Amino acid sequence: MTQNIRQIIASTTNARLRIRLLAVSHFIDGKNRTQIAQFLKVSRASVNKWVKCYLDNGLAGLKEKKHTGRPKGLTESQLQQVKNYVVNSAVKSDGGRLQGKDVQAYILSEFNVQYQKTNIYHLLHGLNLSWITTRSSIQNNRLKLRRILKKFQIKTINKIPGHVCLDRVDVWFQDEARFVQQNTTTRIWAETGSRPRVVQQQQFTYAYLFGAVCMTNGKQE
Repeated sequence: MTQNIRQIIASTTNARLRIRLLAVSHFIDGKNRTQIAQFLKVSRASVNKWVKCYLDNGLAGLKEKKHTGRPKGLTESQLQQVKNYVVNSAVKSDGGRLQGKDVQAYILSEFNVQYQKTNIYHLLHGLNLSWITTRSSIQNNRLKLRRILKKFQIKTINKIPGHVCLDRVDVWFQDEARFVQQNTTTRIWAETGSRPRVVQQQQFTYAYLFGAVCMTNGKQE
């Protein structure tokens, strides 16, 4: 038996279980409970409890029982209802974003359960929801514009008259830039790992800057 306990002690990674096994091992070797408590630097009451568990149920009695913890304030169906509410109401009809205080008020009104604001965030993370950055719902046309520009270059070259020597052709590259002060997207509560699209406020101020350069002589405009 002593050999088996020593093997179990050597193989276990649970520190709490290891100290219980050590106490029982010393007890089997003939040490009294006071000596065991002093050697392991634990209370004698703990040693008494561990030895009793061993005598009543063997080594299985030394395993730590599962802690039940505090009961949840909401049932599983209620938690699912909260999640559906958050996902469907992440963007308010008036343009605002759903916040922790809104979820707190919803739970109180629907289930008459009071949550602290900090616990609201723990609850939302437990429902696999995160406060993440959204994407604008405006479609991105960059790839389409690139295809148009590539075709535009060929069409322009083909318009050069055949009798004009290419050495007499100045090739200019023109570009434009727009400097914009524009509202950014915001964060909402949504499924972790997702990137929901929301309507972005489009009011902004801007100015254009045009420029061109000739690759032949280096002139700039």
